[in-house]
Amino acid sequence: MEARDYILWRGSELTALRERAAAALRQWQSAWGALPDQALSCAPAVELAAAVRGLPWQATAGGCYSRSAGWDAALARHLFQCQAAPLVPLATRIVAQAQDALLAALLPAAATEADPDLVRAAFRPGSGVALLTVQLEAATLRLLLPAAGRAAAARRAPSGKPVVPLARALHATPVRLQAEVGSVELTLGHLRLLAPGDVIPLAAPLTQPLGLRVVQGALVGHGHLGVSEGRRALAMTKVKQ
Repeated sequence: MEARDYILWRGSELTALRERAAAALRQWQSAWGALPDQALSCAPAVELAAAVRGLPWQATAGGCYSRSAGWDAALARHLFQCQAAPLVPLATRIVAQAQDALLAALLPAAATEADPDLVRAAFRPGSGVALLTVQLEAATLRLLLPAAGRAAAARRAPSGKPVVPLARALHATPVRLQAEVGSVELTLGHLRLLAPGDVIPLAAPLTQPLGLRVVQGALVGHGHLGVSEGRRALAMTKVKQ
């Protein structure tokens, strides 16, 4: 029979863990924005085994985590401060960066490497694994902290490099734009008869500026079509803030 330590959390350790997590969450919010509707709780994982054992857990440095359905959308609504956050590729990348930064803030990454067997052992009596829960609106982020990292999790104040502010994180993110020349509606029969040399008039007048838009996303501004260094170019007349 394999012998193993039987580890219990003291109430003071759980309180210290929750306080450390709250401080880490405040540090994250100072860079990424406030989460006014969030709630934080902490308990030994074994006490909630029946409710969370079967969730889809992912191993990462410092522990494991599981996100409920709607977590990404709830996080996006708070990041972009709108009820229907647009999960276009750019927004999805920003949410992923914010999520990674949140995990790095809440998990004591220096304590352990990613352990895919942590979930199997977490819900045994005396495992010493703690379950940290972040509630955001109706969505939930759950984190399993292994016994090996309990001292670091409970006593260590948030440290390391500060989280990159959202504005700075956006600077290096590539964004694909498209200029909208115009639109026209044709019947399917007319479309099938098109041939080289045919002219299709567009509704927009020649003097009307072209719209510049993020691909499948928001309007950036307007500009006139021209030429720059032998290439087609837009001279911007209006930029949306």
